[in-house]
Amino acid sequence: MKNILFIIYFSILGLVLHAQDLATINGIVKDATTGELLIGVNIIIEGANNGTVTGVNGDFSLAVPSNSTLKVSYIGYQTQEIKVVDQKNLTISLVSESKQIDEVVVVGYSVQKRRDVLGAVSKVNSEELIKVPVPSAQQALQGRVAGVEVASQTGAPGAPISVRIRGASSINSSNDPLYIVDGIPVEGALNNISPNDIENMTILKDASSAAIYGSRANNGVVLITTKSGASGEARISYNTQIGFQTHGHLTPMANTDQYIQIYNEAATNDNTPLFSRPLIAGTFLKTFPNINHLEQIFQTAPIQTHELSISGGNDKTTYLISASYFNQVGIITHTGYDRFSMRSNLNSEIKKWLHVGLNLSG
Repeated sequence: MKNILFIIYFSILGLVLHAQDLATINGIVKDATTGELLIGVNIIIEGANNGTVTGVNGDFSLAVPSNSTLKVSYIGYQTQEIKVVDQKNLTISLVSESKQIDEVVVVGYSVQKRRDVLGAVSKVNSEELIKVPVPSAQQALQGRVAGVEVASQTGAPGAPISVRIRGASSINSSNDPLYIVDGIPVEGALNNISPNDIENMTILKDASSAAIYGSRANNGVVLITTKSGASGEARISYNTQIGFQTHGHLTPMANTDQYIQIYNEAATNDNTPLFSRPLIAGTFLKTFPNINHLEQIFQTAPIQTHELSISGGNDKTTYLISASYFNQVGIITHTGYDRFSMRSNLNSEIKKWLHVGLNLSG
């Protein structure tokens, strides 16, 4: 019996001591910019299940143990953690998250908020570029941006691709746009970069880009951002695409007998003297081999691409190393295109005020 009374006594004593540690805190929550009182803000004691919400006047009252932390959260605002020591009244100002999620656009050597950009800007992400297995990013760009004309000059595998953003502005000079890869001007950049290595492409189409790049931007600007690593464990990615190409409908060719028959009928119907267009006969027949020239020229051609990348890093340093191989056999015999490319992106924060980056490609 004494033991039971002893346990009850100390249980009641513990509850009394616990009640003495609680302090009631009153406060209000408002917008840090406008000062507007916020209704329905969640205020929770960290490490405990109890909490409260603000009322119609943005006020709250909560019994809080000493040396505890309040977690204040509200949709559209940054979450705050407040350490409670001896405070009795609190005024909490929440900062809107909208300031941190404004979409930005890379403009020249800096960035701007999208709503501040007055020029014509189009953006293509990597998901759109790799939908079709093509040898160059220029061909991947074809038909994806309004007002940008992308055309192959000959149709042969690996043939140069012409990109016209603002039409042809010069007879003697080049009409190609200016390519900027990770902030560096590169001549013919899209011929040498695998579409799988591109994070996004931004096209500056109007004359306002000349204010940043000068006369080089007369034909428009293509800003290319390549992929980079992210902090975390090393990630290995492998992508492959394999397909076949063939020609469209072709008019069937005549064999030797059909050709001779048609030729002789044409010569007879012309009603001309035989010496001006003689009929094919006798020894002439041996000079016409029976060959289907279309079958000898065209073939069903395979096309394949392989991409391997390794990326990772930590809070200070990130890396990405990628290698890609593209092979396209032409539908005309003895034609084809091979491209093997490698790229590495290394970024490191040496100090808070010093960031070092190294981009290599080949």
